[in-house]
Amino acid sequence: MRFLFVLGFMALVSACDAQTKPIKFGKDACSHCRMIISDPRFGAELVTTKGKVYMFDDLNCYWNFRKEQKMQESDIAHSVVVFFNKPGTFGNAGDACFLASREIRSPMGSGVAAFDTKESCAAHPEAANGKQLSWEEVSKVLKK
Repeated sequence: MRFLFVLGFMALVSACDAQTKPIKFGKDACSHCRMIISDPRFGAELVTTKGKVYMFDDLNCYWNFRKEQKMQESDIAHSVVVFFNKPGTFGNAGDACFLASREIRSPMGSGVAAFDTKESCAAHPEAANGKQLSWEEVSKVLKK
């Protein structure tokens, strides 16, 4: 009997493992605005500590969702963003470099794109008229 309890507990724990899911561009809908996530240069995911995955088509939607759901940092296992310079590829939001520019046409108008490195961010044509931001700075700009 004890063996069955341990086996059941292990299955429950593994079911709650906080893992990202690949975004199916052109099929998955944004968890905030419900629009189809179609531009592989933009997107984000929020994974809760309970293992629930929320997908977004723009960073505006990510931050609006967090605000409306009253999500705290303690509720979030991790956040990932799609790299503008590597469409369809995402990585840890805290490690990314962000470029804010009026010239960046993001799906919901945030005007912010994520890059995998500071060098790739600085080398992008919109960098001359934009501002490089960290994840913490993006949160302050878009949480309004």
